[in-house]
Amino acid sequence: MVFSGADAPLAGRVLAYFAYTACVIFLASAAIAGIRGGLVRIAQHFDWSLDPQALTFWAKVVITPPQLVANFLMSRLLNEKRA
Repeated sequence: MVFSGADAPLAGRVLAYFAYTACVIFLASAAIAGIRGGLVRIAQHFDWSLDPQALTFWAKVVITPPQLVANFLMSRLLNEKRA
């Protein structure tokens, strides 16, 4: 099981991970909107005609790697035994 190696009770760790995930979804959505806005300004500066959906796609591409790292680190934190 994913969280079987830690000292804290399973239910608390799972609840903490769900709370963390809800926060990440909220923050990533806000970040995507901000990144998309920045991409719109860049496109306008260079007079590029880009599809709004493409800009949203690229904003998601930018935000996904930091999300993956954060998810890994949180899972590791919740799964480690404390010395």
